[in-house]
Amino acid sequence: MLKRRMVFAAAVLLAMFSVSGCRYQQSKSVWQEMINQCGAGDVLEGGVFFGPSDQVGPGSVWRRTNTGGYRMRWSILEAKGASPLPVEEGGLAACKEQRFTLERTFPSLLLRNPLEPLDLELEAALDKADKVTVRIQGFAVDRLAENPYGGMLLALPAESLLRKDLGREYVMAQVSGLRVRGFAISMEFGPADAASLKQKRPDLSIKSGKAGASFAAKWTSPTVLELAAEKDIYIFARLSLIASVSPRFKLSAPEVINVFGPEYEDPKLPLLGEQ
Repeated sequence: MLKRRMVFAAAVLLAMFSVSGCRYQQSKSVWQEMINQCGAGDVLEGGVFFGPSDQVGPGSVWRRTNTGGYRMRWSILEAKGASPLPVEEGGLAACKEQRFTLERTFPSLLLRNPLEPLDLELEAALDKADKVTVRIQGFAVDRLAENPYGGMLLALPAESLLRKDLGREYVMAQVSGLRVRGFAISMEFGPADAASLKQKRPDLSIKSGKAGASFAAKWTSPTVLELAAEKDIYIFARLSLIASVSPRFKLSAPEVINVFGPEYEDPKLPLLGEQ
């Protein structure tokens, strides 16, 4: 009986991971389609796609697990503290098609971020939309300014959590990120679904949390809801191992990554197996 229960539990976990992985890949494919329409090409390969975030960008600190996963531990603001952001902003390229309709697309796929998941009930409600229209102003590739970043890390107190974290094995810095400006998504609902959504959720704004993006919500007509990113967002990262911090800060070459789906990991909590 115990063995049967263990097999059942394993099957349930496998099914959950399969569904999660499928949604992650679908989200990545939809974003790639949009970026292609903007004229950027296949830019979401070889790194970590995580969906919209105004908290995770060049300078964020990640960790590669011993099972091949990737976990974001320190956001941009947490890593830089009061220091200026050590990032070289790329030139903004205008999106060729700044407004376009996506056929047969669930809007939640454009908002999904495995580092800061959406409420499942909200996802299901938004996915009842009959028509999805996207607006993107432009995009850029921002890069980490390595020397100022290294100086910032070297200046950290030895007892700080981040400085201690840098001594771990497989700790990584985000060295570049694909930044999107002017992202907004309009969803047109049937009258009954629109009325139900307004009744259940008077405020549909989304807050960024520790690793997501903030979206302002407004009804532009009785049946059309718009969610607009309040800031520029990052959706993709390239990561490099931090080879050394002292006496000289050094990064390895960016890794080529094929990730199932990244996760957020609270740096203030011990890792599994630690006290």
